[in-house]
Amino acid sequence: MIDLAQVCALRPDLAQLVAQGPAALVARVLALEDELAVVRRQRVPLGDSRTTHAPPSSDPRPKPRSERRKSLRRTGGQPGHPGHRLAPVVAPDEVVPHPVSHCRGCGLDLSQQLADALIKHQGFDLPKTPLVVTEHQMECKCCPQCAAVTRAFPPPGVGQPTQYGPRLAAFAIFLYTVHFVPFHRVTDVIAQLTGRRVGEGWIITCHTRLSAKLNAFLTAVTKLLRAAPGICCDETGFRFAARRFWLHV
Repeated sequence: MIDLAQVCALRPDLAQLVAQGPAALVARVLALEDELAVVRRQRVPLGDSRTTHAPPSSDPRPKPRSERRKSLRRTGGQPGHPGHRLAPVVAPDEVVPHPVSHCRGCGLDLSQQLADALIKHQGFDLPKTPLVVTEHQMECKCCPQCAAVTRAFPPPGVGQPTQYGPRLAAFAIFLYTVHFVPFHRVTDVIAQLTGRRVGEGWIITCHTRLSAKLNAFLTAVTKLLRAAPGICCDETGFRFAARRFWLHV
């Protein structure tokens, strides 16, 4: 049994509830039970694949544990490590001089005085990438014997009077196919980098042309898959002996 008088002396908040009567004490107990239930729901999961119909892949993953053994060395770079930094180059692509024209102390004109030393700062950045326009001039010659006109053939990739080159087409397909950039954003990226905005239809045409070249490859792969005794179509995770395994379908 507890000493109610002593508890009320140490806890003024409980003394106030006792003064209010049994109804106030019961209300306080019910409120504490509700708070405890909320905390328990937050700490204990509602269920996993062992207690519900949820798939094993939805089970919460345990925190990965490092397999490295503990060492007495401090974390980070070790003493004597050379480190890595952006090293300056001996022959930069462009040199921009910054002359001193006047003395910072007295304002004397120093424009004709030779510099005592040069402090070099090198900035590494992407160059401006405007499109390079290459004109191909195909000769046309009339045969003096039969009057037939013969013209030189244009190189591959320049079959039209004006068209974008294969490298720009490859860059557009790279953004769209590999990085999943939408068509309108691909045109924005190319416009920002080159100053020329390509059409979305041109990107679709390039993508269709490239896909057609893969038909033979896809046919061969499909034939091999159909002849294979087993094909992995899906995988799901499950736990056994406190470890995660994968079930291949």
